[in-house]
Amino acid sequence: MLFRSGSLGDAGCDVDADCMSGLSCGMGDGLYFYGEEKANVCTDGRKMSLDFLGDGTNYARFNDATQALDTEFAVNMWIKPLSESAEGRLVSKPRADGGAGWNINIDNGQVEFVGVGDPVKFWSSGKAGVDVDRWQMVTATFSQDARKLYVDGQLVATDPAAATTAMTTASEDSPILIGREFLSDYQGGRPLKYVRVARVAVWSKAIIAEEVASLKAGMSP
Repeated sequence: MLFRSGSLGDAGCDVDADCMSGLSCGMGDGLYFYGEEKANVCTDGRKMSLDFLGDGTNYARFNDATQALDTEFAVNMWIKPLSESAEGRLVSKPRADGGAGWNINIDNGQVEFVGVGDPVKFWSSGKAGVDVDRWQMVTATFSQDARKLYVDGQLVATDPAAATTAMTTASEDSPILIGREFLSDYQGGRPLKYVRVARVAVWSKAIIAEEVASLKAGMSP
């Protein structure tokens, strides 16, 4: 995992009230943000919340050469929009090697799960509203039957369109990105701005509604 420069570090929090339930504000020993040995972050020692202010260089990248996340997967995260101007890519995976790419976006107070297959076939789960200045859980699931979007454990949108026809292979050229899209020359990769993100989790299966509800209740699927 690589943390790039930007709004990390002491932008993370000032008091415990800035953090989501289960995390507290404190100095993160051993965390390095562009040479700073310590940073004031929301953490429990293993999990952190990250701030994104939209400079395009502040993101986390996960390379995984073993998981393609193609035929099915799920992504779960907690988000807190800090402004009505919150926008950008919460989580994305590029359309490398002609396969399927996807993004979980926020714009104009709404989240959306979107993607593209090959041949070019755009799809969208549909949009759902999220509140400013409140922690809420966003879950997206992808399968060959449907793409679904949940907010706070409740199904809010679904796309039962045809299955993706070309799958993305496991590759370092197809990483998971938190906080931007896999682009370098268009809008800085559509950077995420004015959003706090915590507890991002990814599964190589499409978790079901009961499992999403268990996550909202603080359990693991």
